[in-house]
Amino acid sequence: MASHIHLAYRRTALAAAKNRQIRKVDNEDDLARAREDFGFFCEYVADKPPARHHKEWHKYLVTEEDSQCLVKIGGPNIDLLAPRDQPKVRS
Repeated sequence: MASHIHLAYRRTALAAAKNRQIRKVDNEDDLARAREDFGFFCEYVADKPPARHHKEWHKYLVTEEDSQCLVKIGGPNIDLLAPRDQPKVRS
């Protein structure tokens, strides 16, 4: 179950999002493709292709179905924050 503080942050973010103005884009086709294609989205938003492990995670996390590990979070609005590179091990 989500914590109360998490729910408060989510409510605040949703309320703020309602007040935002959406600007027009130059190429509506690119915008539509970014909504459907994870790799293109990464390049469209961050100017970088997704890392190999991000593509693998995306395949398993964005299923829109609950699983044993992902209860009520496996939908299309999941946020996954992770580094692009593997951590460096100090010897």
